[in-house]
Amino acid sequence: MTQSKTSLRPGCAVIALALTLLAPLVVPVPGARAENAPPFTTTMIEGGGGMPVALTVGGNADGPGILFVHGFMASTLHWQKQMTAALADDFRLAFIDMRGHGASSKPAQAEHYLDPELFAADIAAAIQAAGLDRPLLVGWSYGGLFIMDYLRHFPGDTVSGVVLAGSTAGLLPPPPPPPDSPERQARIERSRSPNLMTISAWTDGFLGFLTRDGTLTDAEMNSLRTSAMLVPHYVRRALRERPVDNSDMPGKLQLPFLLISGSEDVSAKPGDMAAVAELLPNAKLHSYEGVGPMTFWYQADRFNADIADFARSLR
Repeated sequence: MTQSKTSLRPGCAVIALALTLLAPLVVPVPGARAENAPPFTTTMIEGGGGMPVALTVGGNADGPGILFVHGFMASTLHWQKQMTAALADDFRLAFIDMRGHGASSKPAQAEHYLDPELFAADIAAAIQAAGLDRPLLVGWSYGGLFIMDYLRHFPGDTVSGVVLAGSTAGLLPPPPPPPDSPERQARIERSRSPNLMTISAWTDGFLGFLTRDGTLTDAEMNSLRTSAMLVPHYVRRALRERPVDNSDMPGKLQLPFLLISGSEDVSAKPGDMAAVAELLPNAKLHSYEGVGPMTFWYQADRFNADIADFARSLR
């Protein structure tokens, strides 16, 4: 898989601008890493179907690899507390902006987002471009679905294990759809409206739901809002329509899994996370009390320690 700077192809100038805007928004964790720690670098790689995808890599070049996969309307910005932590002293860390998100390409045609094999190929390209040997994959929320795309289309022995944080990854049989109503349809349409004022207001509500477990600084909230608003309305629409049922997969997944569940998460409910752990042949479940979906943010120290311990156990 080829790798290049942001001049990869026409249209990447916009991506390069996005990278420039994103860089100052990363909020460091004081004292987390040595001042002389090597920096992270972001390049554009060629993902599935030739799509330019942003990949950020850094940390210990000789350490075991960990690839972080963000969720819906998120990006590498959501992993600030992992990127700036001591994890990077011991591990080679890579962060992908999935197509349609962050600094990656955002073509308007729905077919770029409806085929799970394209997301799988994006992750495969990131593993190869970062030079990761059987990395640990860490997925938050919708990121668990992207990881299942990869495991469905690429051999399981290309990774050492998987962490699902606040994600059932479609591994449970899909529940019956909620009752339809004009009010529900109106809410869905607001979430993916082409009107910027409408989608901006909906995004603020979405971020309020995600961040209700604690106070964020203005810089932190601005970075998460930037991340969300970089996802166009047509990407939001397509991701609601792509296949998400992976209930045929648990018996095929022999990899070690670590599931991290927030006790107050109403999206990936604790009972559902426990049910996924029961379905997987080689899984352990950690429950974080008093926190919702963003365990990696509000209990970052514990999250990072659990990730590190799990990664070491795989070696």
